Amino acid sequence: MFRKIIISLLLASLPLLQGCLAYTGGYCEGGKVKKYSVPAAKKFPVSYSVEFTQSGDSDKPTFGKSAEDFREQVGLALEKTGLFSSVMHSPQAGGGNYHIAFRFWRSGTDKRDAVGAGMIGGSALWLIPFGVELTLDASANISLRGKPVVGLAEAENSKVIYWLGFLPFFISGLVVVDNMDDYVLVSIVNDAAEYHYENFVVRQNGGN
Repeated sequence: MFRKIIISLLLASLPLLQGCLAYTGGYCEGGKVKKYSVPAAKKFPVSYSVEFTQSGDSDKPTFGKSAEDFREQVGLALEKTGLFSSVMHSPQAGGGNYHIAFRFWRSGTDKRDAVGAGMIGGSALWLIPFGVELTLDASANISLRGKPVVGLAEAENSKVIYWLGFLPFFISGLVVVDNMDDYVLVSIVNDAAEYHYENFVVRQNGGN
């Protein structure tokens, strides 16, 4: 009797012990926000807007950052560059003389598909692998006095494969999607910062 109870408990706990192997495609460099040393006389204000959308039937992200997360962290990243005299969020594109409109689009396995795959995996005691795939596309459109200047883009994808045999890697699935979001966010901000530095700082200094 006791043996049957132990076996039953072990079988019942297997769905809680599924492992996952998660990884990104490696398209974005990620890393840290690049900082610049710019004289105060060469700095001017920047406004920015952030739009976040995703495929599926819900505005609330199933995985990764929310729209509020992107808006806050883009602003902090722009401040860290050291390029601007001030950084202001403007809900509308073109809300200032110098404006950067950021857009983030997440696509891939939606919530219903993920739940359905999870139910199939759980019913098979995680002996049958299943996975989810997500892609995050980002763009930054810089405008000056309401006129478009340049458009920049970055993208990254991630895959999470669930299987009992991947139990040693279970923690990777907890961080890979957030890491993907960070890689894309930092990369697109660095792209915008590099363009700004080369075109509004270096060129104004006569190429020095």
